[in-house]
Amino acid sequence: MGDHVDPEHQAVDPQYRYAVGELYHPDVTRWPDGSVQWRLSDQGVELLLFYTDPTDSEVQAIRTGQARFALLPGEHALVLAHCFGDQPWGDAPWQACRQVDAVAGLPIVGAGERLAVTVILVDAATGIVRVLRVVSWPHSLAEAVRHAMRAQARNASTEAQGAAEIESWYRRYPATPDLVRAATLNVRA
Repeated sequence: MGDHVDPEHQAVDPQYRYAVGELYHPDVTRWPDGSVQWRLSDQGVELLLFYTDPTDSEVQAIRTGQARFALLPGEHALVLAHCFGDQPWGDAPWQACRQVDAVAGLPIVGAGERLAVTVILVDAATGIVRVLRVVSWPHSLAEAVRHAMRAQARNASTEAQGAAEIESWYRRYPATPDLVRAATLNVRA
């Protein structure tokens, strides 16, 4: 079995199907603890959460808790924050140029429709999927994320430009609740 790897650069065969109680990736058993990754592609949206030995309350909150999302868009990057039930807010930046395992994009959703988001909680110490859940973004969030992705494409954003923008946000908003308060959109799933 594989060792510790970077989740941003570990592609999974598109034929592989995730299942609770099974490995997230068939060849990897360890992931960086606390890693959060968004995958935004024309195939769908995934939020990957890697927690070492997640507690029962974390598992339950992610499995059934009210899901909330917030967006902080920029010219070269975006930050998406997430919250499940009574758990604290978490966040992760996203840059199109760093997503190497899928073409950046979003499925089209009509006005009033919602965009499905697959949430996967993986035990970082074992690689086992603990939660597999589908929630949805309202049309307003899907379109705001799409607009932010277009800005990155229009600006031909580089990894360095995005990193500088992200670093500036984290200096200005040192805690995730600060970032959530600054978000342009904050919605319930």
